[in-house]
Amino acid sequence: YKDIELLIRWFAEYCKNHDDRFLVLWAGIHPKLASDTVYMGKYNSYRALAEDSIPSGQYSWVWFVDDKDIPSYYSGADLTIYPYKVALASSGPMAISIWYHTPFVASECFAPYFEEYPALIFESNISGIVDVLTRDLSGIQWTIDTLYNERVWDKVSKKTSALYG
Repeated sequence: YKDIELLIRWFAEYCKNHDDRFLVLWAGIHPKLASDTVYMGKYNSYRALAEDSIPSGQYSWVWFVDDKDIPSYYSGADLTIYPYKVALASSGPMAISIWYHTPFVASECFAPYFEEYPALIFESNISGIVDVLTRDLSGIQWTIDTLYNERVWDKVSKKTSALYG
């Protein structure tokens, strides 16, 4: 449901004209699926696609990240990109982006959840992601800060209490 292939193909095209950019692919093998041949075949095809299409100095394939290292990744990122094909539920990585005030953009499957914040949404194709990088990130940063302020625990707990109170 996460369109890693789109992200790899987009970045391969994008970095042809932007050799100063770097992509971190945070995609470890899921421990419960490591023996699944179909899963591993798809996973390995993504790794091969990245190796074949993105210059080696412009990306890093990161396995699972230890909890203590998560702040470094998010605080060091200019932007996080969520090219999901389907929004199954809430996204943990997206919530972490909000927590660390890290700008993010998401594919159009998240549009119903961010109707008030259309700057966060891109079309799920290469030109849609390219469009993201022409946007003013300060506007996206303002949106992330607003989302953070809407979701601080004090406010969420009061809303939850009102629902069940």
